Amino acid sequence: MLMSQGANAVIRDCLVCGSRTNGVHLGVDVCRACAVFYRRVMRKKQKTCRSLCSGGRTLNCSKCRLARLQHIFQTAGKTVVSSPVPVVHCAREDDRIILASMSGCNSKDRYATQLTIASTQDQQSTPLLARVRAAYEKMSYGRLMGELCARKIAPSPMCISSAKHPVYPATFGTMHHANRLLIACLAEFAACSFPEFNGLDDSQRWAVLAKFMYAFRTLDNSFRASRHLADWPNRLIAHSFDHKYVQCRRIVERANPSEEEFIALLILLFWTTNGLSSSDELTRLSDMYRGQIFQELHTYYSYGSRDTLGRRQPLLTCSKVFDPPPNAAGRKTGESMKEGGRAVKAGGRRGPIDLPGGGRMP
Repeated sequence: MLMSQGANAVIRDCLVCGSRTNGVHLGVDVCRACAVFYRRVMRKKQKTCRSLCSGGRTLNCSKCRLARLQHIFQTAGKTVVSSPVPVVHCAREDDRIILASMSGCNSKDRYATQLTIASTQDQQSTPLLARVRAAYEKMSYGRLMGELCARKIAPSPMCISSAKHPVYPATFGTMHHANRLLIACLAEFAACSFPEFNGLDDSQRWAVLAKFMYAFRTLDNSFRASRHLADWPNRLIAHSFDHKYVQCRRIVERANPSEEEFIALLILLFWTTNGLSSSDELTRLSDMYRGQIFQELHTYYSYGSRDTLGRRQPLLTCSKVFDPPPNAAGRKTGESMKEGGRAVKAGGRRGPIDLPGGGRMP
C-alpha cells in the first residue's frame, strides 16, 4: 500500500536495496520497486541465488532480495529491548540531593520518604523553594522529551539531551498531545512538590490541576520568552493572539522576576483556590503553603539586595493577573491583564492586599 506523498515528505533509505525513497510501502521503509517486486515474485516459482550476495546497493539476486523482504516483515513487529536508563548528572550539589530523594516518586511509599536537605544556607533557609525548583526542572525536561519523542520522526536522543534539538512548528494534534502531557507532568510536579496533595480526593486534585494548568502555561511561556527571546520583545508566531497574551509578557518583563521569584509565583498560583468548592483540608493546605512561601521570600530577600516590600507587591499583582477569575469570559480576563499591567508599571501600588494569616499589606 502506497502512502500519500506530500510536499514535505521525508527521504529515507530503502531497507532492501538501499535506494532513496520518499514513501512507505507495505508498512515498512522499502522503495516502490521492491514493493512491486515482492507482489510479483510471490506468484512465481522459487528463485535461485547466483552469488550469495549481501544486502544494500550490491543486491542483484531475486532470491536474496525476496529473503531480505521476508526478514524485514518478520522482525518489524518485534519489541526492541531498550537500553539502560542513563545516570542524570546534576550541575549543583543541592540539585543532586533533591533529585536523589525524588527518584522514587512513582513508588508506593514516595510520600513517606523524607526530603534530605543539603547543608547549605540556601537549602536550610528556603526548603520549599528548593524542592519546588527541583520538581519544576524535572517536569520541564519530562515535557521536552515527551513532546519531541511523540513526533512522527523523533530527533536523536543525543540531540534532546544536549539541548540542540530541532524546533518544529505546532499543529492541532501536537498541541492536544502537549496539553495532555502537561496535565500528567503537573500531577507529578504537585506530588513531588507538595506531599500532602496526594491526600486529597481525586475530584479536588483534578480541580486544582485543571485550574492551575492555564495559569501555569501562560506564566511559564511569558517567563521563558522574557529570558530566551529578550532581543525580540515583540516576537509572536500567531499575531491573532496579540490582543490577549501580549499583556502577560509585558507584565512579566516589567516585574522582572528572578528564578526564585518565578518559583514562588508558581506556588502562589497553585494554591490559589478562589472559585473552587474547596474542602477544609484544601483551604488549610492553601493557607499553610502560601504562608510558608511568604516567609521564605522574606528570608530570600534578607540575603539579597532586593527590597522586600517593593518586590512583593509586583509578585502579588502578577499572581492576581495570571490566575484566571472563576467563570470569566475573555473580556474580563483581558481587563484583569490591563489592570495588572498598569499596577506593575506604577510600582505595584494598588491599595491594601490581604495576606495569609489575617495581615494586610499597605
